[in-house]
Amino acid sequence: MKKQLFYGLCVSLFIGSSVTASSDLVFNNLRKISMGNAGVATIADDSALYVNPAGLNNVKSFHWKFPRLRAEVSTDYIDHASEFNDLMNDNSNQEEILQNLVPFKGGFNAQISPLTSYVQKDFGIGAFGGVETLTKIVNKVAPTLHMQGNTDLAIAAGMSHETTVLEHPVVLGISGKFINRSIIYNDLTGEDGLSMGSTELINAINDNTLSDRLGKTYGVSGFGIDLGLLTPFDFHGQKGTFGMAIRNIAGTLNGNQTVNNQSRDVSVELPVTTVLGIAMTPELPYFGQFDFAADYHLYPSTTFFTGLYMGVEKKFFGNLLSLRTGLSQGYPTFGAGVDLSVFHLNYAYYSKEMGTVAGKEGMSYHVLELGFLF
Repeated sequence: MKKQLFYGLCVSLFIGSSVTASSDLVFNNLRKISMGNAGVATIADDSALYVNPAGLNNVKSFHWKFPRLRAEVSTDYIDHASEFNDLMNDNSNQEEILQNLVPFKGGFNAQISPLTSYVQKDFGIGAFGGVETLTKIVNKVAPTLHMQGNTDLAIAAGMSHETTVLEHPVVLGISGKFINRSIIYNDLTGEDGLSMGSTELINAINDNTLSDRLGKTYGVSGFGIDLGLLTPFDFHGQKGTFGMAIRNIAGTLNGNQTVNNQSRDVSVELPVTTVLGIAMTPELPYFGQFDFAADYHLYPSTTFFTGLYMGVEKKFFGNLLSLRTGLSQGYPTFGAGVDLSVFHLNYAYYSKEMGTVAGKEGMSYHVLELGFLF
């Protein structure tokens, strides 16, 4: 009876899922990022709780993670670090500095992902936290700053189960998430994000009130459901795994914000995303075995290349050193990881498309992550 209920829930949600469009959760797996952001068929740790819950079936033994700390900074911030330092400290030349920064587009993200988690084969639970910001400075004649940002905290639990369909093995997974989100907004208009002209921005910097302006947030919370599927395949002798995930089903976050000293109800719809993926472990002469993964985002995606992700990983000295590279929406990615059993250090470089056409509005990031695992 429990198995029938589990399968029925999975099938009904796969068929009945609807499509929405808003900002997704800020969490992501760093191995997946450096492999071109592909991994729906390869995930095998606590990230399965928000990538593909069927991946919990790939967990070999129990793992308990302490916080993993991650910082992401866009190359634009790095390239203009000295200008921002002067903007904050040189009161005599701030207007000119702002004009020289135009056009600027940069992002800074941070994660504690997980805060803590416990996974074993076919079961997992964890808590994840992250913040994501995007800053633009436009209009050289009258520089204007636009900032968007949100902080996400999620508690997730999931399970997977292996069965057979027409005598073919299939793994089904389901996870539930409670999400609490804080969003930067304009408390005069109620719009998400904040805009400041050059005079207002400079005054806020010099009066030490900039953090107060950027600290105007409202909160929303709610639940979402993720579904996943994994099944093996054999293509001309090359064995692999096919994966599918539908994320953020019924993901409506509700809360309230204060606009002009008046409270009003608000809601945010998390985007329902549908991802297909494959994973293989091919072997090449002189190179040996390596992991290959490819994902395609059926939704949301506006063109073929904005939905395409693929990458490879090669391990050396057992699992001590991992090198990764890939293509994400047409942009190159690469990374490396050092695994010392209880200590982990990972680096990644990636780009993401901010527009609707691949290769038009890319933003590149450097990412560093460290953590402990037991």
